[in-house]
Amino acid sequence: MSQPIDLSPLRRAMAMLDEALTFWHAEAPDSKLKPHLRSAVIQSFEFSYELCMRLLRRSLIERAVSATAVAACPSTICCDKRPTRG
Repeated sequence: MSQPIDLSPLRRAMAMLDEALTFWHAEAPDSKLKPHLRSAVIQSFEFSYELCMRLLRRSLIERAVSATAVAACPSTICCDKRPTRG
């Protein structure tokens, strides 16, 4: 059986995202810092999302019946392709 995946980096990233959101909400709407804080929130979200996807992929590979099928999946979410209406 595989060892559990260390989620502490994700916890730290989520804490940083929460802190960035707190600073953004606390800033006055007309503040000159507001756009910069918004950028920080977006960057923090992107980092957290990417880390989460990597951890999820690693977890799927470790638990998959066919790990090669998961590993062959591109880093862009291959399973997110929805059928088009036509």
